[in-house]
Amino acid sequence: AVSTISRAQAKLALLELGLLSTVNDFVASSGNEELKIEWNERLEFKRDNIVLVSLAKQLNITEEGLDDMFLLASTK
Repeated sequence: AVSTISRAQAKLALLELGLLSTVNDFVASSGNEELKIEWNERLEFKRDNIVLVSLAKQLNITEEGLDDMFLLASTK
């Protein structure tokens, strides 16, 4: 399993899946400053990052879906 991806890889995978604007809009309107910093500033995303896992849950992305997204992102 892929455990770390770059921010660019994450965004390219989300773009391919049609989820990039959904995630960007959610983060921007969340009112959660920690989430905004994590999403906008972190250079790498680790699969077990608690903020990332929480974001996925809030967007109804399953654990398996998140694994698949990391796998897709690793090809970018």
